[in-house]
Amino acid sequence: MGEPALIANAPAILNAVHAATGVRMHQIPATLDRVRAAILAVGPQS
Repeated sequence: MGEPALIANAPAILNAVHAATGVRMHQIPATLDRVRAAILAVGPQS
C-alpha cells in the first residue's frame, strides 16, 4: 500500500495546470513564474 500525499490537494492542482496548459509540473508550489517558465521551455506546440 502506498503512502498518501502529504498535501492532499497538490496533485489535483498540478493535474489542473497540466490540463489547462499541457505542461506537467514536477515541483510545488506551482507559482506563476514556474508555470510560465515551463510553458516557455516547451515551446510552441503544433
